Amino acid sequence: MPAVSGSARPRSPPPPASTARSEMAELFTPIPFPAFGQLLGCHLALVTGINPGAPRRLCKVTRTLQE
Repeated sequence: MPAVSGSARPRSPPPPASTARSEMAELFTPIPFPAFGQLLGCHLALVTGINPGAPRRLCKVTRTLQE
């Protein structure tokens, strides 16, 4: 049996491959939330009788160029 010195530490196993995937999944988790918020707002507007396609006090601003 080989002698083990007092300063030698056992090696820890490498991290599992799923760690990188979980970090990546955690990074992209917030992406779908804005879409769900927009859908929630649209449905709430429809339930309350507001037309989400024509909000109040919305003006079209254009500039006409004369030649």
